[in-house]
Amino acid sequence: MHAVIPIVLLELACPPAFAGGDAGADTPPPFVASRTEKGLTFEVGKSKMNFDVFFQPRFTFRQSGDPDVDAPDRWDGTGFQVRRMLFLANGVLTPRLGYTFRVNFAGTKDALTSFSDDGDVTMFSTATFATPVLDDARLNYKVADAFQVAFGRFKVPYSGHWLVGVYDLAFPERSAVIDGIRAGGLQMDGFGYKRDTGLAITGNAIERRVDWAVGVFSGDGGSTAGLVFPPADDGYLYTARIAVAPLGAFEMRDLDTKHGRPRLGLGVNAGFDDNPVYGHDRRLDASRTDVHLGGEVRFAASGLNLQAEYHLGRTLGDDDTAKANGFLVQGTYVIPDPALVPGLRFSRMDPDAETHDDGYSMAEATLAWLLPEPGAKKAKDRTNRRKVQIAYTLAKADASGNLAFHQVMLAAQAGL
Repeated sequence: MHAVIPIVLLELACPPAFAGGDAGADTPPPFVASRTEKGLTFEVGKSKMNFDVFFQPRFTFRQSGDPDVDAPDRWDGTGFQVRRMLFLANGVLTPRLGYTFRVNFAGTKDALTSFSDDGDVTMFSTATFATPVLDDARLNYKVADAFQVAFGRFKVPYSGHWLVGVYDLAFPERSAVIDGIRAGGLQMDGFGYKRDTGLAITGNAIERRVDWAVGVFSGDGGSTAGLVFPPADDGYLYTARIAVAPLGAFEMRDLDTKHGRPRLGLGVNAGFDDNPVYGHDRRLDASRTDVHLGGEVRFAASGLNLQAEYHLGRTLGDDDTAKANGFLVQGTYVIPDPALVPGLRFSRMDPDAETHDDGYSMAEATLAWLLPEPGAKKAKDRTNRRKVQIAYTLAKADASGNLAFHQVMLAAQAGL
């Protein structure tokens, strides 16, 4: 038997100083507290605030190399980890002005441990430290549905796969084609961009059948590999994205838990960024201009969710720079009772299309069990917020023709 937690509504006298409006009003706006799909919500008049805590522990067992070729005792990345411990707050201050705030208390940050510059050569070394990380700090002003302004630190709008929130991911991690990879000897950047500080103009039309976003960012967030190196005359990062959903509004989720009607999403993305170039000896060689282009398609119906993305990377002004490409294909199906979700994904990345044997392929499989939500009496009412899952990954590097690594991950996640 599961305990049922009802929605709680509180109507309390709220002091005028906090309620807003006429301080001399006889009846202040009520204070309302409720449990929603994503945390606890508090309302005072037209102001709203949502709080949530989100937790993702996991255990990973990974072996690098091919046991038939390499030494069988090459265990790396094996052990327990708290991937995310998030505190989130968002809401509206006025009907037009909203905000988002998020901190990851299980975050990591790359920091300089040494740095030297004699005018001709810049050299440095870095190390990774565990520290709370500010993910989001954003204000959003809505002029109209078709014109909204976001300012602060937030996700760079590029790639639908990247824009899916942690609540709604089918696998423990996004595809390495977007996020990059640092595992089993593979050290490669992805096509996506991390969170960054800047400004974006977003909008939607035709009942959210069309969404768009253009943005300019400081470029300090870097690619999803995550290393922020010393200054190298970096320029700004510019991105643009447009997505259409001809069958009706399409929420950015990896699972169709509601077994809804058919929906189709199509999108294109572009990114333009100046990046430093470092040699194998960690010396600053030059600055380059990277262009990323990507396309995506998503389909969901009756519990099935399919998605695919293809991305190109080009560098301007240097004939010797790599021309990269990569793609991902992913599918999941939600079995309503007992709320099991099997999923498969295949990713392929080639960081230099003109060089052989420098790419990799990854095949992944997962099986998740969606845990009961407060107040959810039926398995079909469960969401992706609370679950346990097992995931298997097999990565193959082109250079050796053998396995780069294979791993098994036991993961869980839960929110308020």
